[in-house]
Amino acid sequence: TGIISSYLWTRVSGPNTPTITTSNAVSTTVTGLIQGTYIFQLSVNGGISTANTTVNVVTNSTWTMFTSQALVSPIENDRLALELGVKFRSEVAGFITGVRFYKTTGNSGTHTGELYSSAGARLAQAVFTGETASGWQQVLFSSPVAITAGTTYIAAYHSSAGNYTSTGNYFATGIVNGPLTGLADGTDGSNGLYAYTAAPAFPSNSFQKTNYWVDAIFSGTFTSSDQT
Repeated sequence: TGIISSYLWTRVSGPNTPTITTSNAVSTTVTGLIQGTYIFQLSVNGGISTANTTVNVVTNSTWTMFTSQALVSPIENDRLALELGVKFRSEVAGFITGVRFYKTTGNSGTHTGELYSSAGARLAQAVFTGETASGWQQVLFSSPVAITAGTTYIAAYHSSAGNYTSTGNYFATGIVNGPLTGLADGTDGSNGLYAYTAAPAFPSNSFQKTNYWVDAIFSGTFTSSDQT
């Protein structure tokens, strides 16, 4: 409470000593950060009140939405070739280098990975090769696709034989890992997308917030912070 007469930003700890450009301002820019965890403190009115922020810097890293989630769903087949997708956003700008999907034993046929804009424009496409019998399958695009922070994209794959794996009502809430968020159903429309199509095409339909276990591979620099 009362009038704020002074501010002071200081580094409490971290892997190096970066430059605090305007240490006596209400907000500041810090340059020279390297990978690691920093704690910075803002002191108001000569220390009458202080607050810390923890900044975790990860450089040139690769992220996916899904990590160690356990899949127990059996293989499914609707007797039609289909496209399956997930809506996601990144907290920071970077690149989508490819996509991946979870394969259950018996998922035969050709699988094609794709990245779409929210309007349905295809941004990249690649055919999966060297697949294993089960587990996460990954394909990289011939060129990384630059994406914008806070913008919705769709990672998808086409299953020529109509095989897939799903978990119903999964996107009742979003899933977050690092900079990536698989959107909760209702955030920028429905999530858990599909389309019956003989050839790869934009999946515009949805069913009961279903997760079809499609993922994006993100590459870039991500800095997270927590305030106390």
